[in-house]
Amino acid sequence: MTRTTQADNRWSPREPVTLDVTLHVPGQFPFPGMIRNVSLGGLFVETDTARLAGAVEIYIAFSTHNKTKPHQYRVPAHSSRLHGNGVVLVFSVPDIRLTQALRQLLYPAPALVRLPAPDAPLSSGQPESESTHTTSRLKL
Repeated sequence: MTRTTQADNRWSPREPVTLDVTLHVPGQFPFPGMIRNVSLGGLFVETDTARLAGAVEIYIAFSTHNKTKPHQYRVPAHSSRLHGNGVVLVFSVPDIRLTQALRQLLYPAPALVRLPAPDAPLSSGQPESESTHTTSRLKL
């Protein structure tokens, strides 16, 4: 038996994310959705798909927070396809600010680790007692 799989045309991997979003469709009142996964090229939003039928242009509004302040985004997108209880949206216009925000959301920077000063003695990982410390000084 031969299995066939649908080709995945994404140029950026999709990552699971949960984030509130507001969808703006021209001629309608804004309505809520929930981002469930995102890539650098688009996202999947759980929402009322009936409100998206025939929508050509969609704006996605969401906020991200960093250490200093929230950042708000309103991004143009188009519907790639309706899927179950949501819609796959593709960003219409590349935007450097959005790309930077998505990179921070998808690939957070690792925590900084303090390294010892270059001239500090190497530690064995065990706390030194006073006698060990004195002995090691005598050997130098």
